[in-house]
Amino acid sequence: MNRFQTFIALLFIVLTTNACLIRPPEPEADIWIKTLDFETITPFEHMLATPTELLLLTRDEFLRLNINKELIERRPLNLPFRFLGRPMLSENVFVRLTRLDQAENQSIEFHSTKNPTEKVILNLLDYVLDTDENLIIDANPRYTGAFNATGTEYLLPTINFSGLERKYVFLLFSIELDPSKTIIEEVNLKKRIEVNELPAGLFSNDGLANIKHVNGFYYISSLNGTARISSNGDLTYPIPQLPIFDFFAQKDTVFAAGFGNDLHLSLDNGATFAKRDSMTDIQMVETADDLIFTHQANGFPFRLTDPMKMNAKEVSRNMDFPDDFAAYRNIVFFRNEYFITVQKELFHTGIIEVEDD
Repeated sequence: MNRFQTFIALLFIVLTTNACLIRPPEPEADIWIKTLDFETITPFEHMLATPTELLLLTRDEFLRLNINKELIERRPLNLPFRFLGRPMLSENVFVRLTRLDQAENQSIEFHSTKNPTEKVILNLLDYVLDTDENLIIDANPRYTGAFNATGTEYLLPTINFSGLERKYVFLLFSIELDPSKTIIEEVNLKKRIEVNELPAGLFSNDGLANIKHVNGFYYISSLNGTARISSNGDLTYPIPQLPIFDFFAQKDTVFAAGFGNDLHLSLDNGATFAKRDSMTDIQMVETADDLIFTHQANGFPFRLTDPMKMNAKEVSRNMDFPDDFAAYRNIVFFRNEYFITVQKELFHTGIIEVEDD
């Protein structure tokens, strides 16, 4: 046997006897565990954690999960002629904003979360002041309106197109339920609030950014400043003229994230705000347990902010999670776990991991 044949033979022996050392790397384990064994018909739009149930909404389905992550209701919902904005959830009532036919009439649907047959449908035309007024639901904010903490009020954003200058008009509805919380006894217009100091934009890049109920008040953020509305309909403008992404709170401090990477904070529950010197990565906000998550808009991956609310790192995702605008809309904390919606699927995890820079 010549030297070359000897070398080949030895190489073959080495490779075969050490084959166990030559293997592809193990794939990383999924961080997020799939909660449901099915996909919904359309992507998830909203999710809410209550003390005893996890509630989820798509455009044509309503789902309830118990404390063991078991599906206890999957309710089909009719698809209207046109859907306006995102459906909104509270513990006992959810709202859909629709056009039921080709007419311009816009409807406000109040549905019971506990009773599939119980709903109240209102016509937006019933709330115009005169025949010349033209109210249109503003479907552009990240959240299309807001419930109060108890779900007994709902604030709806509309734009009045009747004059030469467009004006924001907010309709504050009161919701009365029976003692069992399964019957919607009455829905009434509690207050009509005309917000004249915020120029109304027809498109999302020239209008409202978001609407939230934070520590007892409704907060409206926009490129043109902010508005704060009490349960009585009292209106103030806490941060005039500056473009603001979103509001959120930690304990007694209310924060406002600005478009210029600035952060404003209030120690008097939103009556006044002061700009912090240091910059922030925070934009649109979801709070879950004690954690603050942020992303640029619906569909963008969530990032976790640091305790100082300055920097944010992207939340780790499964390898097969997509990158599209139907993917990431909500993240909530329910029964010691975090839940996230990804298009038409629901996932959960016990711990949040972030990507390294």
